[in-house]
Amino acid sequence: MSEPSPTPVNTRETAARILAAWLRTGAFPDRMLDRVAANRAFVMELTLGAVRRYGALRWLIRRCVPRMPEPATEAALLVGFHQVLDLDVEVYAAVNETVEAARRISGERDAGFVNALLRRAAGERAAWLAELERQPLPVRLSHPAELFERWTREFGQRNAIRLCQWNNERPEVAMRSGAVLEYS
Repeated sequence: MSEPSPTPVNTRETAARILAAWLRTGAFPDRMLDRVAANRAFVMELTLGAVRRYGALRWLIRRCVPRMPEPATEAALLVGFHQVLDLDVEVYAAVNETVEAARRISGERDAGFVNALLRRAAGERAAWLAELERQPLPVRLSHPAELFERWTREFGQRNAIRLCQWNNERPEVAMRSGAVLEYS
């Protein structure tokens, strides 16, 4: 699998390639996002939204499969689950484009796997979100348990929850090279 190209076939593919590189190397996606020109705001939301929600999304993947898939397939699932469960996008577009991205990145077999899980997530969305709400706070809030526990000790549980919630919010505006970029 190669690095994300500056002119992607689709935004979901670009986001999935960036997330796969992050999963493989641990390198934070910000430098890879610097090379994205087309549909930058949406690619950033797909990528950084999946990173923000990684703990909860990974928990959902784990409840569906006996073992975690390879990074490229996991990345496609993160992109798809984030859209289907967290964003206000057309489910058909989210599933179709994410499956097509998985097909180009990982092949037909993995695309079928991604398709099945995304369709299941779309069909069982309310039940999945309700089950997620019954999980321990670190899972729900997508933060490592050790970090949440440390913040709870230092700031109290209520403030630790608020800190996690704030930490997961989408930034509204960022300054870069004198230009204003919106992250929506």
